[in-house]
Amino acid sequence: MKIGMIGFGNMAQAMLEGFLLKALVEPEDVFVCAAHYDLLCLRAQQYGVHACHDAQEVIDQSELILLAIKP
Repeated sequence: MKIGMIGFGNMAQAMLEGFLLKALVEPEDVFVCAAHYDLLCLRAQQYGVHACHDAQEVIDQSELILLAIKP
C-alpha cells in the first residue's frame, strides 16, 4: 500500500519509524510533503522515502493519507 504523509515533522517521522520497524510499509511506498522543501528532502533521504513538493502530489501518489500537521 502506498502511504502519504502531509507534514513530516517529529510526529510523522515517529510514525514512519514504527511502520518501517514493523515492516508494515517499504520506504519506496511512502510519499511525504512539508512546508520547507529543502529540509523535507534531507529528512526523506534519511528514510529512503519520496519527497513531494505539495500535498496534491502526495494525494495523487498515495492510497492512504496521514495528516501530521499542527492544528
